[in-house]
Order: sequence, then structure tokens, then C-alpha cells
Amino acid sequence: MSLSHVDRVYPGFKGSSGWPMPTERPEVVAWMHGDAIPANPSFTISYTSGDTFIVEVTADDPPESHSAQADIDHSGGRIEPPFPPLVIEPFEIEPGSTSQFTLDLPNGTYMVRVEGSWSNGGGIFYSWRIKVR
Repeated sequence: MSLSHVDRVYPGFKGSSGWPMPTERPEVVAWMHGDAIPANPSFTISYTSGDTFIVEVTADDPPESHSAQADIDHSGGRIEPPFPPLVIEPFEIEPGSTSQFTLDLPNGTYMVRVEGSWSNGGGIFYSWRIKVR
């Protein structure tokens, strides 16, 4: 997944994933999990609250559902008051190869996470750091 904003494309930082795996016995479902440490992107996207992000998926089989979530970025050290919300509840965005969403957040630095899910139970998420100005 990648995130586009103001004519620039930013690669996503891959997070954890889970996929059903075929077995020799059809009644048994095996799962392959790819756990990842929390993303720490090497760049920060500068963002004006209310701008639009475009999510681009480059999978052969695009996710059947997408959700986005923003969390405050704690990697910068101490957080000064007034404290922004710690978590913005996940919200659904349109599934497919391309979808878009906006965030209305107070000034601060956040980690934005977009998760893709498939009907077979598989899923993966990618993260980006944004700074709202």
C-alpha cells in the first residue's frame, strides 16, 4: 500500500499480517502470521487537517474492506498539553485498488494506519507518520 497526498506518493511501512494457508486436510485451517514491530517511518508527511489522502493498493487481489485509524505518535518523546486524542476510532473507507479519506485532527504528529481485510480472514496493515499543521 502507498499513500498519496498533494501529488506525492509515500510508501507504507508494513505492519503485522495474517493469512490462511492450505493444508493436506481441508477440515484443518492453518494460519501464517507475520508480526512486525511498530512502524517507525523515516519520513513525516506534512498535512493540513481536512486534506484528502489517497490509498493505493498494488495487490493482485485488492482487499474487500479497508479501515483507517490515527494514533498519537509517541516516538518524538514527551507530549505537551493540550493533549490531543490518543486514538481516533478506526473508520471504514471504500475498498478497492484506490480509495480516499480525510482526517480532521488537531495540530500534532500521528501514526496513520490503514488495514486491508479479505473474506478468507486474511489481513495486513501499513503505517505512515503525519504531522498536522
